[in-house]
Amino acid sequence: VGAGPAQEDETTGGASQVLGLSMLELPEGHPLRKTWVKTLELSGSDTEVTAAKDTMLLVLEIPSESLDTTLQVLAERVREPGRGLEGIDEIKARLLRSHTDRAATPLAHGKLGEHFESLAYGRHPYSRTRDGTPDAVRGLNRERLAEFQKKWWAPNNLVLTLTGDVDPDKALARVQELFGAMPAAPMVRAAPPEVPLPDAPRKEILSLPVESSAMQV
Repeated sequence: VGAGPAQEDETTGGASQVLGLSMLELPEGHPLRKTWVKTLELSGSDTEVTAAKDTMLLVLEIPSESLDTTLQVLAERVREPGRGLEGIDEIKARLLRSHTDRAATPLAHGKLGEHFESLAYGRHPYSRTRDGTPDAVRGLNRERLAEFQKKWWAPNNLVLTLTGDVDPDKALARVQELFGAMPAAPMVRAAPPEVPLPDAPRKEILSLPVESSAMQV
């Protein structure tokens, strides 16, 4: 999806990550739920949800017979913003726990990550992290998420990539069947401001009880 933390603001911080993670869950009673749960079990550790800068990336390594289910789930979310968000409270709780864990971690890389983006980008939108801020995450609700999704999760702002044991013609026909009738959304994407280049080295020294060394470039 061509939207990530850089498209969020103080009221929607963490929205891209919450929406991405919500893709992995279907409510009880959904006709595809059993098949989808099985698909995710087969994908296992190869499942990746990452919101970074201008994108939200969902990666699934699935058996070819699960492709149609996966396409149906994705199409449903794009077609009906706000659907499937019944479990957002648990997802928000996980993001808030990650904030707490990072604050308490004794590992250097955890502390480094907290400060690297802000030191590198300042107040530029690229300094925003995928987990938002604790206050922003607490304020996320179904209405805000649905509005963010409606704005950015449109067919003309999605890239779908298929690899592996796939019949290209059949897969393309199915994608066109599921997504082809969906209207495009007007993309009002302002160009991000240029990141001001530092005119001198930026340095921040923190005294923390860490147990290891780390470097981030």
